[in-house]
Amino acid sequence: MTSKGNRNALADAGTGVFLAHSALKASVYTAESNLELIEDPSAVTEAEERGAKIERRADEVLKQVKANVEETV
Repeated sequence: MTSKGNRNALADAGTGVFLAHSALKASVYTAESNLELIEDPSAVTEAEERGAKIERRADEVLKQVKANVEETV
């Protein structure tokens, strides 16, 4: 949407992505804070790795959206 969509909707699309990114980060932090309750070390490691992968991808998407918004505005 931010790279090919309607220019008039760009701010709305960007805002949606920023809010979704924040919600994702909060969810990952919440999940990480609960990992101490899991007794299986391999499950903890897997969850940490998945969380880190999800965060990296979300950061990449946010970076691209910011670039699209800044390029267009």
